[in-house]
Amino acid sequence: MSGLAAVERAVLDALRADVGVRAVLGVAPRVFAGDAEKPAYPYLEVSRHAVEDVSGADALMWRHELDLAVMTSVGGRDEARRLRTRCVRWSMRARCRLWDTGACLHRAPFIDVMRASVHLWRALVRVRLQVEPAP
Repeated sequence: MSGLAAVERAVLDALRADVGVRAVLGVAPRVFAGDAEKPAYPYLEVSRHAVEDVSGADALMWRHELDLAVMTSVGGRDEARRLRTRCVRWSMRARCRLWDTGACLHRAPFIDVMRASVHLWRALVRVRLQVEPAP
């Protein structure tokens, strides 16, 4: 079992607990696992979570890719870039220290900022994790 729900929960809990994320998303951060119904801006959601089995001959391992999308309606592209930077900094600080789901290595191989609609900007950070079962 890849622990999809456990990994996603660990990522969301770590985001909610991070001081830098709380500074931009509020004391009770608006961090959601999927489509939230009309949340206040800015907010972060997991827009995609894919799992691939990358096990070897004698070791189980899964690669998780999560797309963290931060949506903002104020501040335009500059605000979206600032939010993206907070997520990237979070991913660097959280490296290999918070997982009960097994040993992880992770990085942010893809980051982007794009206009989602006329008054809405989306900052995207893709986080990649390698997870093996806890001993």
